[in-house]
Amino acid sequence: MNSIESLGALLGAHKSGERIARDIAELLLDDDSTSFLLEKMEERKSALALLGQKLSALEQEALNIVEASDVSLTADQVAQKATKRSLKYRNHASTALKRLVQKGRIVQAGKNGQTILYSKKR
Repeated sequence: MNSIESLGALLGAHKSGERIARDIAELLLDDDSTSFLLEKMEERKSALALLGQKLSALEQEALNIVEASDVSLTADQVAQKATKRSLKYRNHASTALKRLVQKGRIVQAGKNGQTILYSKKR
């Protein structure tokens, strides 16, 4: 079964298949709409791939600390709140936070001088 046949089968079996097929068909009518659709699909695919990445124990703890906070945090603040011994080092906390940004799990909220602030995704 080729990709088009597979898509038809998936759409036919899905409860929203008819609506999805109609929306896709409209977007394939002109080159601009098709380019837009392809761009958005690639963005979504990349985002889903990042979300599927496993987190290390340190990244998970840093994520938990950031998500529990109502304000943006620095690497020093995350290190101070850490329970895992290794995350208590500012450099380790900073590395974990940078990796979480790369994986799309948190955002860099800005800078306070030379200090980077991190916050949960809103």
